[in-house]
Amino acid sequence: SRYIEFLPSFYSHIAMVLATLLCLFAYKNKIHPTYINIFFFILNVSDLSILIYYTNCYQSFILPWITIVPAFALLLTKKRYGIHALITSTIIVLAFYFFYINGYKAPIAYNTKYTNIFSLMVNIGLIYILYFIAILFENTKNVALRNVEIKNDKVEVQKKALEEKQNEILASSSYAK
Repeated sequence: SRYIEFLPSFYSHIAMVLATLLCLFAYKNKIHPTYINIFFFILNVSDLSILIYYTNCYQSFILPWITIVPAFALLLTKKRYGIHALITSTIIVLAFYFFYINGYKAPIAYNTKYTNIFSLMVNIGLIYILYFIAILFENTKNVALRNVEIKNDKVEVQKKALEEKQNEILASSSYAK
């Protein structure tokens, strides 16, 4: 941020670091995770909106990053909050588009001689973030499948034990006759 003279990013990232520490403190002090997630979601959307605004709004190369907000909200919270994030992100994109089509001149608050490298870093970052989201999803799916497999194995063992008991009962009842 400082290298490309993008001060809004520098300040918003400082705020995000402090907010993250606050969330960790809240989690450690047994604040309900739902409240922490909502707080963190609002801060992330605000931070991302600030970055998009100061890099030319709808024409910002940071704009595609808004796509990760609903994905993270869905993975880290409930489906309901994922839907809220989806709607919020959509409204933000529509608002930036509205400004764009109405001729609003958005600020560019970084040194434009670094546009190409800035864009490259942002796009590579998005690739990696989406990959890590996919890895998180994959790991969660694999754990769930493993848990189902373990439960199925336990049920199979119980089923065999019940079948053996049933056979013993049937054998003893036919012996008693």
